[in-house]
Amino acid sequence: MGLAPELDDSRWITERAQVLSVQSNALWVAADKTSACGSCKAKSGCGTSLLAKLGRDQVAVRALLPQHLQYSHFAEGDEIELAIDRTAFVKVALVMYLLPLLSLMAAVVLTLGYAEYQVAIAAFLGLLTGGWLASWVLKRWRNDERLQPVVLRKALVAGEHVVQLL
Repeated sequence: MGLAPELDDSRWITERAQVLSVQSNALWVAADKTSACGSCKAKSGCGTSLLAKLGRDQVAVRALLPQHLQYSHFAEGDEIELAIDRTAFVKVALVMYLLPLLSLMAAVVLTLGYAEYQVAIAAFLGLLTGGWLASWVLKRWRNDERLQPVVLRKALVAGEHVVQLL
């Protein structure tokens, strides 16, 4: 996978974000969590939607700069467009949600036949263990370029137009 995704490729998820800080090979950006919630059918049962309702509307992420884009073209406050590979998104989501769930279920199965309070404690400890394990895996994947969002371009501000000269 290169760092310059093709726009018409259906394997990319795109999103707008605001630049928080500029580094030589990456940008720290704040992506608006609620932008996708309006069109999503699962928003009543979604953790992202719940966090947005609690006032956590943005999350900071590191987005890689492709070699054809120079970091000097970006400044704090700029609106940009990001892209992330759908496969990478699914992979990270599975680790984030499935590991704690599987760990919780394993703890419950291992404590079947014990008193209810012991099963409940084991389930809680299984959930915490799975959360820790997911965190450990995601920290190991943190610098894997295949799993990172990539900056496509600066986003156009209202009223701006792209003019292509022939």
